[in-house]
Amino acid sequence: MFVRVVVEVLVVHPRLVAQIAPAFGAMGVAAAVAAWWHYRLASSVAGAGGELALRSPFSLTEAAKFALFFALVLVVFKVVQEHYPEQGPLVVAGLAGLSDVDAVTLSMAKFARAGGSAETATAAIVIASLANTLVKCALAAGLGSAALRRRVLAGTAAILAAGAGALLLG
Repeated sequence: MFVRVVVEVLVVHPRLVAQIAPAFGAMGVAAAVAAWWHYRLASSVAGAGGELALRSPFSLTEAAKFALFFALVLVVFKVVQEHYPEQGPLVVAGLAGLSDVDAVTLSMAKFARAGGSAETATAAIVIASLANTLVKCALAAGLGSAALRRRVLAGTAAILAAGAGALLLG
């Protein structure tokens, strides 16, 4: 996810990449180190032994859902920006990030490209990514085994610390 977000920003507003790079670099490194560490410690890669059913992310239904969500994020962001110009966008980003990072990333990159605050856009993208990481952690911890729960919680803690630290220091 962290690399994908940087690529999305690069496509929409290349100058914003320098702003988000420290946080996404730190979160990406934390995720990679956690994954490497747990992979190294694992005695086997096989999990439950069953096959995982996958759906194509390129279906028309998925594209329509994303377009609707993206439009909703843009509308809510504009309304909140008018009424709460300081913290409003960050709250919207955190809430929207619970289900989708891409809509927030694209709308914030567009916002910064149109002359909006690069600091606000950066903070919103990082907050959305952290919120999305927490949701993924909660799903894995809630649905997985105790061993998976420990691994996911440790990795998520490292990612959250890296992202929040980079955001606060930046």
